[in-house]
Amino acid sequence: MTIDFAAREQAGRALYEQRMSLLPGLGQPPAPAWEDLSDGERERWCRHTDGPVPGPGPTRTRPVTRPPGVMADGVDGARVDDATLARGAQGGRRSR
Repeated sequence: MTIDFAAREQAGRALYEQRMSLLPGLGQPPAPAWEDLSDGERERWCRHTDGPVPGPGPTRTRPVTRPPGVMADGVDGARVDDATLARGAQGGRRSR
């Protein structure tokens, strides 16, 4: 696999400048120019443009912790916890 370092740096710079342009709208101070970043900081931005890293992702499905055959009573399929049961015993759920 051949890496085009110029294209990789250009993509990293474009991403950095895109994100940098959002800072004033978020009430943040301006970010330094791309040229003022250290080599390590520029490399970090270039890595963001490389695509996903193989392996487990940052979000994983929650394992099923109930025994087979037990009905799920939570909205997302999880069992209702003790705090939810206690709220139900105190007069139902709170309305939002």
